[in-house]
Amino acid sequence: MEKTVINKEFLKECKSLWIVLENCDVYEIDLKDILDIYCEAEPIGEKAKEQRTGDGFIKIAANASETKELSALRNSRDGECCRLRERLEMCGGVDMVSFALKRENKPDIDVYVPYDPLENLHACEMELSNCPSLEIDQEGNMMIAFGESSKQPRRKDNNYDELIEGWKDEFGDYTPKTLKVKSHSISTFGEDQTNVSFCFEIRGRQNGRKLAELVFLDCKDVFVEMYFPKKGDCEILMSKMADGRIYVGFDGLGVEFICASVLEYHCYCNRSEA
Repeated sequence: MEKTVINKEFLKECKSLWIVLENCDVYEIDLKDILDIYCEAEPIGEKAKEQRTGDGFIKIAANASETKELSALRNSRDGECCRLRERLEMCGGVDMVSFALKRENKPDIDVYVPYDPLENLHACEMELSNCPSLEIDQEGNMMIAFGESSKQPRRKDNNYDELIEGWKDEFGDYTPKTLKVKSHSISTFGEDQTNVSFCFEIRGRQNGRKLAELVFLDCKDVFVEMYFPKKGDCEILMSKMADGRIYVGFDGLGVEFICASVLEYHCYCNRSEA
C-alpha cells in the first residue's frame, strides 16, 4: 500500500488529533491548534488503520500546551491531571509514542512513531532513546519532532566492542548485531556480591573463539526472574546510559541489571593483578 502523507491539507477531513504518551496518557488537540504537521506514514501489515512513520513533526499552539489529559477530564479529576507541556517536560521527558487522527466519515488512523527502549526497560530509566524531542519557541508553541527530525541523543545498542573492555583483544573485529549465546553459568562475587561473572558459548560464530566469560562490576538494580535457568540460550543486550553506567540484559534467562563496567575475563584478571 502507498504511504499516507499527513499534512495540514490531510487534517481537513479530521475532527481532532490525539497524542498518546509512553505512560498511556492521552491528550486531545483541537485541529485549530495544530499549527503545522508533516509525516509520511505506511501501513503496518495489511491494516490501513495502524501505520508507522520514521520522520516528521507536529507543531502545537501555545494555548494547547495547557490541554489536560483526556481520561482525567472524563472522570472529572481536573485538578489531578498534568497538562500536556508539563507532562512532556517532566521526569526527563515522557515521550509521545503515537498519535491518532480522528476522522468524520472515515476510519480513524493510529500512527506510531519511533520508540525503541531495550526490552523491559522504560525510556525514563534509560534516559536516552530514539524518542521524539520537544522544543518550545519564544511564543510558547510546542514542536514535537520524531524519527530523523528528532534532536534526542541516539542510544547505541549492543556496541560490544566499545562497551566491553578487552573485547577487541580477544575477539578482534567480531561485532555481531546481537550477541547470541548458550549460557554455561552465572555467578556473583565480591564483598557485597555486586559483581557478576557470566560464562557462555557464542552461537552462530563460524570461525574464531567461541567460549567466553564476561565480568560485570558494581551491579545495581538487579532483576532476576524467580525461576531463571542458569544454562540455556539467550541474547546479551547492552546500552550505555546518560550517566555512563551500562544496562545489561540476558534476554531468555530473565536477568537484567545496570553496572559500572564490563570486562572480558582475561582483561579483568590483568587489571586485578596490576
